[in-house]
Amino acid sequence: MIVVAALVIWLGLAVREALARKGIQFSFDYLGKVANFSLSEGLVPSREGNWPILELFSPSHSNLQALLAGLWNSLKVALSAIVLCTLFGTLVGIGRLSTNWLVRKLAWNMPYHAEHHAYPGVPFHRLPEFHALIESHLKETEAGYVRFHKRYVGELK
Repeated sequence: MIVVAALVIWLGLAVREALARKGIQFSFDYLGKVANFSLSEGLVPSREGNWPILELFSPSHSNLQALLAGLWNSLKVALSAIVLCTLFGTLVGIGRLSTNWLVRKLAWNMPYHAEHHAYPGVPFHRLPEFHALIESHLKETEAGYVRFHKRYVGELK
C-alpha cells in the first residue's frame, strides 16, 4: 500500500513538473467554477442558508459537485449490481441443487453438473438423457444434494 501511495505521489509530482516546464499552471481551481453542463440524474450537496441539503444537479453547480454527482451515481449502480448478483448467484446455486423439475429446467439442468464438466460437448437440454446412459458407470448417484448427504452421514455412523 505504501508503494502504491509513493508511486501516485511520484507520478503527480512528475506531471506537475512537466506542466511547469511548458508554462502550464497546475491547480484544482476548475473544481470551483460553474459546470455549464447538465447530467441526466444526480444529487449534489448544497446549502440553503446555513443548512446543508441534497438537490438535483444543474448546470449552475460547480465542477466539484458534478464530480460528486457522478460518484454518487457510480455507487448506486455498483451497490445495485452487488445486490442483484448476490440474489442471482443464490438462486442459481439453489437451482443447481434442486430436484424439482421446474427449478431444474430454469437452472439449465445443472443438477447434472458433474456430467456437464466430464463431457462439456453434451448440450444442457440433453443432460438428463446422457445421465441415464452413463448412470450405471457412476460411483455415486442420488436424487438430490440433501439426500446424498443424509445417506452419506448415515453411512459414517
